[in-house]
Amino acid sequence: MRRKILQDFANVFCQRYVDLPGDLALLAYLRTGVITLNIITGKCSYEGLRIPSLQTCKENRSWLINRAEKHHISVDELKSVSMVIRFRAKDLVYKKSFGQVHRDAYFQLRCCSEIQTDEKSYRGQYEGEKRWGYDNEYHGLPEGWRLRYLAFLRIVCAIGRGVGLISKVLPDR
Repeated sequence: MRRKILQDFANVFCQRYVDLPGDLALLAYLRTGVITLNIITGKCSYEGLRIPSLQTCKENRSWLINRAEKHHISVDELKSVSMVIRFRAKDLVYKKSFGQVHRDAYFQLRCCSEIQTDEKSYRGQYEGEKRWGYDNEYHGLPEGWRLRYLAFLRIVCAIGRGVGLISKVLPDR
Protein backbone atom coordinates (compact mmCIF):
# COMPACT_ATOMS: atom_id res chain seq x y z
CA MET A 1 0.00 0.00 0.00
CA ARG A 2 2.86 2.40 0.79
CA ARG A 3 4.10 2.39 -2.81
CA LYS A 4 0.68 3.51 -4.08
CA ILE A 5 0.58 6.32 -1.55
CA LEU A 6 4.06 7.58 -2.45
CA GLN A 7 3.22 7.42 -6.17
CA ASP A 8 0.08 9.42 -5.45
CA PHE A 9 2.16 12.01 -3.58
CA ALA A 10 4.48 12.36 -6.60
CA ASN A 11 1.50 12.85 -8.91
CA VAL A 12 -0.29 15.28 -6.61
CA PHE A 13 2.74 17.58 -6.23
CA CYS A 14 2.66 18.27 -9.97
CA GLN A 15 -1.12 18.47 -10.28
CA ARG A 16 -1.36 20.90 -7.38
CA TYR A 17 1.28 23.17 -8.86
CA VAL A 18 -0.07 23.26 -12.40
CA ASP A 19 -3.71 23.64 -11.33
CA LEU A 20 -3.01 26.19 -8.58
CA PRO A 21 0.46 27.54 -9.22
CA GLY A 22 2.35 29.55 -6.66
CA ASP A 23 5.03 32.18 -6.93
CA LEU A 24 3.45 33.49 -10.15
CA ALA A 25 4.85 36.99 -9.71
CA LEU A 26 8.37 35.55 -9.79
CA LEU A 27 7.59 33.37 -12.80
CA ALA A 28 6.17 36.38 -14.63
CA TYR A 29 9.25 38.39 -13.72
CA LEU A 30 11.66 35.66 -14.86
CA ARG A 31 9.55 34.92 -17.98
CA THR A 32 11.08 31.52 -18.79
CA GLY A 33 13.32 28.89 -17.29
CA VAL A 34 13.61 25.94 -14.96
CA ILE A 35 13.12 26.06 -11.21
CA THR A 36 14.19 23.10 -9.09
CA LEU A 37 12.82 22.57 -5.59
CA ASN A 38 14.12 20.26 -2.88
CA ILE A 39 10.94 19.94 -0.87
CA ILE A 40 12.55 18.38 2.20
CA THR A 41 15.40 20.87 2.64
CA GLY A 42 13.65 23.91 1.14
CA LYS A 43 16.54 24.63 -1.22
CA CYS A 44 15.53 26.11 -4.57
CA SER A 45 17.39 27.00 -7.75
CA TYR A 46 16.67 28.87 -10.95
CA GLU A 47 18.62 27.62 -13.95
CA GLY A 48 20.97 25.82 -11.55
CA LEU A 49 21.71 28.90 -9.45
CA ARG A 50 20.61 29.01 -5.81
CA ILE A 51 17.65 31.32 -5.02
CA PRO A 52 15.72 31.96 -1.80
CA SER A 53 13.22 29.27 -0.83
CA LEU A 54 9.90 29.70 -2.63
CA GLN A 55 6.48 29.66 -1.00
CA THR A 56 5.59 26.64 -3.18
CA CYS A 57 8.38 24.65 -1.57
CA LYS A 58 7.20 25.51 1.94
CA GLU A 59 3.57 24.65 1.13
CA ASN A 60 4.53 21.30 -0.42
CA ARG A 61 6.70 20.40 2.56
CA SER A 62 3.83 21.14 4.93
CA TRP A 63 1.42 19.13 2.76
CA LEU A 64 3.88 16.21 2.57
CA ILE A 65 4.40 16.07 6.34
CA ASN A 66 0.67 16.25 6.98
CA ARG A 67 -0.26 13.55 4.44
CA ALA A 68 2.65 11.28 5.41
CA GLU A 69 1.57 11.37 9.07
CA LYS A 70 -1.98 10.39 8.10
CA HIS A 71 -0.61 7.35 6.25
CA HIS A 72 1.94 6.48 8.96
CA ILE A 73 4.92 7.20 6.70
CA SER A 74 7.97 8.83 8.25
CA VAL A 75 9.34 11.70 6.18
CA ASP A 76 12.79 10.69 7.49
CA GLU A 77 12.51 7.49 5.43
CA LEU A 78 12.45 9.53 2.22
CA LYS A 79 15.90 10.06 0.71
CA SER A 80 14.78 12.99 -1.41
CA VAL A 81 11.66 14.76 -2.62
CA SER A 82 12.22 17.08 -5.56
CA MET A 83 10.20 18.97 -8.12
CA VAL A 84 11.32 20.54 -11.39
CA ILE A 85 9.15 23.26 -12.91
CA ARG A 86 9.72 24.30 -16.51
CA PHE A 87 7.81 27.47 -17.20
CA ARG A 88 7.16 30.21 -19.68
CA ALA A 89 5.20 33.38 -19.00
CA LYS A 90 4.04 35.39 -21.99
CA ASP A 91 1.45 37.96 -22.94
CA LEU A 92 1.92 39.86 -19.68
CA VAL A 93 -0.92 42.32 -19.20
CA TYR A 94 -0.96 45.30 -16.85
CA LYS A 95 -4.37 46.93 -16.58
CA LYS A 96 -5.33 49.91 -14.49
CA SER A 97 -8.92 50.21 -13.38
CA PHE A 98 -10.33 52.52 -10.72
CA GLY A 99 -6.83 53.19 -9.41
CA GLN A 100 -5.99 49.50 -9.06
CA VAL A 101 -3.34 47.72 -11.14
CA HIS A 102 -4.26 44.22 -12.32
CA ARG A 103 -1.52 41.94 -13.56
CA ASP A 104 -1.93 38.69 -15.41
CA ALA A 105 -0.02 36.53 -17.86
CA TYR A 106 -0.37 33.37 -19.88
CA PHE A 107 1.67 30.63 -18.20
CA GLN A 108 2.90 27.39 -19.73
CA LEU A 109 3.91 24.98 -16.98
CA ARG A 110 5.48 21.55 -17.07
CA CYS A 111 6.15 19.97 -13.71
CA CYS A 112 8.02 16.76 -12.84
CA SER A 113 8.40 15.42 -9.32
CA GLU A 114 10.37 12.58 -7.80
CA ILE A 115 10.25 10.90 -4.42
CA GLN A 116 13.20 8.62 -3.68
CA THR A 117 13.29 5.95 -0.99
CA ASP A 118 15.84 3.22 -0.30
CA GLU A 119 13.70 0.86 -2.36
CA LYS A 120 12.38 2.83 -5.31
CA SER A 121 11.84 6.16 -7.05
CA TYR A 122 8.33 7.47 -7.63
CA ARG A 123 7.85 9.99 -10.43
CA GLY A 124 4.98 12.20 -11.43
CA GLN A 125 4.51 14.75 -14.18
CA TYR A 126 1.82 17.11 -15.31
CA GLU A 127 1.60 20.09 -17.61
CA GLY A 128 -0.86 22.79 -18.46
CA GLU A 129 -1.38 26.26 -19.87
CA LYS A 130 -3.54 28.97 -18.35
CA ARG A 131 -3.94 32.68 -17.94
CA TRP A 132 -3.52 33.63 -14.28
CA GLY A 133 -3.66 36.87 -12.35
CA TYR A 134 -0.84 37.44 -9.91
CA ASP A 135 -1.73 40.69 -8.14
CA ASN A 136 -1.82 39.22 -4.64
CA GLU A 137 1.58 37.59 -5.00
CA TYR A 138 3.10 40.66 -6.63
CA HIS A 139 2.10 42.84 -3.69
CA GLY A 140 3.29 40.18 -1.25
CA LEU A 141 6.88 40.11 -2.51
CA PRO A 142 9.47 41.37 -0.02
CA GLU A 143 10.57 44.88 -0.93
CA GLY A 144 13.42 45.14 -3.33
CA TRP A 145 16.02 42.59 -2.33
CA ARG A 146 14.39 39.56 -3.90
CA LEU A 147 13.68 41.24 -7.23
CA ARG A 148 17.19 42.71 -7.39
CA TYR A 149 18.66 39.29 -6.63
CA LEU A 150 16.58 37.62 -9.33
CA ALA A 151 17.38 40.39 -11.82
CA PHE A 152 21.04 39.72 -11.15
CA LEU A 153 20.48 35.98 -11.71
CA ARG A 154 18.76 36.65 -15.03
CA ILE A 155 21.71 38.72 -16.22
CA VAL A 156 24.29 36.19 -15.06
CA CYS A 157 22.38 33.32 -16.70
CA ALA A 158 21.98 35.23 -19.96
CA ILE A 159 25.63 36.27 -20.18
CA GLY A 160 27.53 33.21 -19.14
CA ARG A 161 25.99 29.87 -18.38
CA GLY A 162 28.65 27.57 -17.12
CA VAL A 163 31.22 30.32 -16.56
CA GLY A 164 33.36 29.55 -13.52
CA LEU A 165 32.90 33.07 -12.18
CA ILE A 166 29.26 32.40 -11.31
CA SER A 167 30.18 30.28 -8.30
CA LYS A 168 32.50 33.03 -7.06
CA VAL A 169 29.91 35.78 -7.52
CA LEU A 170 27.05 33.90 -5.85
CA PRO A 171 28.06 32.56 -2.43
CA ASP A 172 26.40 29.32 -1.32
CA ARG A 173 24.12 30.10 1.62
